Amino acid sequence: MRGRLGWVLLPLVVGSGLMVVPAGGASSGPHGETVCTNGESREVITFTPGVSQTPSAGSWFSSGDAGTEVCTGPVLGYEATGPVTIRHHGGRVGTKDPDMCSTGGEGFGVATHTIPTKDGTKTVVNSFTFTYGGLSHGVITGRFVGDYYSGTVAFQVLEGDCVTSPITKAQIAFEGSWHDFRARD
Repeated sequence: MRGRLGWVLLPLVVGSGLMVVPAGGASSGPHGETVCTNGESREVITFTPGVSQTPSAGSWFSSGDAGTEVCTGPVLGYEATGPVTIRHHGGRVGTKDPDMCSTGGEGFGVATHTIPTKDGTKTVVNSFTFTYGGLSHGVITGRFVGDYYSGTVAFQVLEGDCVTSPITKAQIAFEGSWHDFRARD
């Protein structure tokens, strides 16, 4: 199994939370929901000590170039004039109890979305929580819930297989929806 690339769905890294943007440029009032995916861009995430069959807690962080997002409309009221970029700063896995590939787990994270607009660059710093289920037919699925951005994420495993060695590196594919501030549970 080692060396075999597979898709692992995990609600790990795309998130939401504190929004830092200069005044002006965004429409006032509630914003319609906008869906963003990372298209062909794939940010690389590193897990330490990795996700495996041994119960553990650990951390994760972006170990590659920033990703880009393709959006169906304005992001929190801002019209993007180019690709929205995303950088996952990292977070923790196994925050309530140790996580395992066979039973799943939970965690949290932080990501920064940078939106180019006609009025300059807008930045949204996002915090989020996530949960995921156990490995089933080579796939782990889950969801992330953020203050401004929520959805699903998929990881293509680059290192490890979760059985004979921990998954320590993966590429992200995600889809999420922007929404007005929503406090997490």
